[in-house]
Amino acid sequence: MADMIESRNETFKQFESLMRDVRDITGDIESQTKIQGEKMEVIDEDLGGAADNVEQANEQLAEKMNRERTGNKLLIWCVVIAVIICVCLIFFGFVNKGETVIEVEIQPPQPSDTNPDQSL
Repeated sequence: MADMIESRNETFKQFESLMRDVRDITGDIESQTKIQGEKMEVIDEDLGGAADNVEQANEQLAEKMNRERTGNKLLIWCVVIAVIICVCLIFFGFVNKGETVIEVEIQPPQPSDTNPDQSL
């Protein structure tokens, strides 16, 4: 009978040891689950921030494209106006409208036969 009691106590001790191991394992699982949950929250926040950044980037790209189009249109209009001005200057500014052009020819003075220094 003493052997049975001793055997039973030994079984209970093994069972108790197994229960402690199970408790330790569940504690480890709980802490790991908590850590993973925190990591998931950080990832979720980062994804939310990334979505906001992508939205802002899209808005900035749209604004840049609009400014670029406006700048290109302005450049085209400036070129068109410059061409019109050049054409007007060519046809109206440089065309001789029947006016007579007088050419004046300036001749250098010719040396004279008498030198004023020699008369003295």
